[in-house]
Amino acid sequence: VGWPEFLPDGRHFLYMTGSESGERTLMVKALGAKEGKELLKTMSKVAYAPPGFLVYVREKTLVAHPFDAARQELSGEPIPIGDGLGVNLIGGAAFSLSTNGVLSYRAGEDLNRRLVWIDRSGKETPALDEAREYWDTWLSPDGTRLAYDIDEGTGKGDVWIRDFSRGVTTRFTFAPEAEYAPTWSPDGRRIVFSKERKNRAEGSDLFVKDAMGKGEPEQLTDTPGFKYATDWSANGDDLIFLHEGKDTDGDLWALPMKGADRKPVPLLQTKFTESGGSLSPDGRFLAYRSNESGRAEVYVQEFPVAHSKWQVSTEGGRDPFWRGDGREMYYRAADLSLMAVPVTTATTFEMGTPKALFKARFPTQLPARGLYRPTRDGQRFLVLSTAATIPPAIVVLNWPSALR
Repeated sequence: VGWPEFLPDGRHFLYMTGSESGERTLMVKALGAKEGKELLKTMSKVAYAPPGFLVYVREKTLVAHPFDAARQELSGEPIPIGDGLGVNLIGGAAFSLSTNGVLSYRAGEDLNRRLVWIDRSGKETPALDEAREYWDTWLSPDGTRLAYDIDEGTGKGDVWIRDFSRGVTTRFTFAPEAEYAPTWSPDGRRIVFSKERKNRAEGSDLFVKDAMGKGEPEQLTDTPGFKYATDWSANGDDLIFLHEGKDTDGDLWALPMKGADRKPVPLLQTKFTESGGSLSPDGRFLAYRSNESGRAEVYVQEFPVAHSKWQVSTEGGRDPFWRGDGREMYYRAADLSLMAVPVTTATTFEMGTPKALFKARFPTQLPARGLYRPTRDGQRFLVLSTAATIPPAIVVLNWPSALR
């Protein structure tokens, strides 16, 4: 459910729902009502505009559909009012409407993302040539392969593997349900990923599969709620994962990956949102993102049992990662800078002053686990990036008058 908007009477509101097939439906509902009424099927967000239109993107065309707000009914056919708009995976589209007849939209924008390498000086080179709806990425321990997932707007994503040395891409998952968020094992032999449950409203579970694609996936969890692996300890013992469910926006858990007892253990289970759990290479400290201060910041605490906590970021931060030798940490700052922090973990956790390495075109509205991945030596970063150039916005004054 998403994209809510009140109608002029202040009693009825529009909202989008999703189905198991990935299809989206625009609904209207009265406050206090048990059921809503279906208005139309669309993959785009929908906005109400006076004197009586629903505006949305239909096959890359921005349209205004006549709508009686008092009766909550559509009539006639959608009327084109703009061309060349895209829709991203969550329904977002580059248009905005005012209540006094001003329309603003951006045509020709490439909503696909690029995977690029950026070195510490900010120099950028392509990692993959093709722009796609990339989401989550994870580099193999030796850096020669990349696991990533793609969803082209159908809601049925899959995991793929790119062999950099051979220049070959192969599909890794094949189930009818969405599969995403891959994480390599520390020895490079297995990959954990999330797979949506048969009823996608119940969330997703974690599965593990041979990295060469042999055999069937092994299911690791079987409980409601969305789960995403965020790290796998260097010794292979523990899988860190994020759990989002009915009673939490985000908690961090550890799943034992060896031995007979595979019962998940909570690490951070609070009223705040925790995510991005990342273990230090020596396995003694856990970095993570929390909004306990009122905004996202990066923290570190001992693992597996926390006695102390350190705040690493100073003015907002998320997506923490460690360098392979454990002597440097990275995080994404609120101003889109990629930050580096010298750290030591020999006896206790100690850190230096965060330093900005470069700014990147991170797709900040993308709800991915991390928008970049450092190489083990920290000399390059694989970054999910938006297009280098953004077309100018088109503004139309009194646009409803042209439809009369």
